Amino acid sequence: MERMDSNAAQRLKESLTGYIEAKGSLPWTDGLKWSNLSFDFGGRRANGELYSGFNRILTYMQVRSNNYGSDTFLTANEIKRRKGLIKAGSKGTPVGYACWGHIDRKTGKHLTDKEWRELKATDPSKAASDIRDTFLGYRLYYVFNMDQTDLEHERKIFADAVEVDDEVEKASRLKAPDEVIASFPGRLRVVTQAVASPTWNEAAGTLTVNPISFYAHPGFWYDEVFRQLAHIAGVWLGRSSATADDARSKAKEETVCQMASSLLLTISGLDDEFFKANGSAYIRLWLDRLQAMDGKGVLDFFSLWNRAVETVGYITGQEAQAAR
Repeated sequence: MERMDSNAAQRLKESLTGYIEAKGSLPWTDGLKWSNLSFDFGGRRANGELYSGFNRILTYMQVRSNNYGSDTFLTANEIKRRKGLIKAGSKGTPVGYACWGHIDRKTGKHLTDKEWRELKATDPSKAASDIRDTFLGYRLYYVFNMDQTDLEHERKIFADAVEVDDEVEKASRLKAPDEVIASFPGRLRVVTQAVASPTWNEAAGTLTVNPISFYAHPGFWYDEVFRQLAHIAGVWLGRSSATADDARSKAKEETVCQMASSLLLTISGLDDEFFKANGSAYIRLWLDRLQAMDGKGVLDFFSLWNRAVETVGYITGQEAQAAR
């Protein structure tokens, strides 16, 4: 296990930007539509469970980019335990997890995980009011796809490689685009009229956007509306970047909203090759801006992806959320 060093961060950046350049699309739009849109694409751990968060994207990019016949990734120790060997020249895929610390607001003392768990069990009210969680950084470890080893395994045929007809593809969609908009929780009505830019009036419960006829393709109109819904959802969910006005927060918010929109376009069947390329270019633009600000753009992607998925779950009602 190791901290997120510059080499690992560079590997992460190369994985993401390299995929976008080579495929002209986003990892989650390639294959997601064949999985009933339940976000169950991605690589799997040794126990068969899907990775979570950004690790799901990282491993899936490796499968797609290298045409692996397996979606399972193992640590070097797991490969050794199974009496296998890593093939010469194979490079591991960095996967990571966020590390959090627990600090007593009054004393400034750092609690160990054991102390934190005990406090939550014995005095949950104190744990909630007196203890502050603080983000410490990411920890990384490296994994190898089964195809990078000499271990025997059954080669998998991935759904995106299977030819299907239009009727099957249509049936795989979760919602039509208008149904996605209608599923937005709380009181919100989309109003169409000529405006300089989209406007959300929280008091009136309206989102005003230009008519669909103003756009060269209906998909552009839905992309605009989906991004606005993602931003409104961010405000209601308490996402800090949704209300901040500094440059870095704006870049993070734009990235989250465009990722959410690209997922919603996929859900509603508007993810043709043009929109895949358009969305990927837009997201890469904002990631590059984040990277230029302080060199953390790729690391931000860990949390930004999770926020985008949370937002999509909120908008579509796939996750239990209390309406505002």
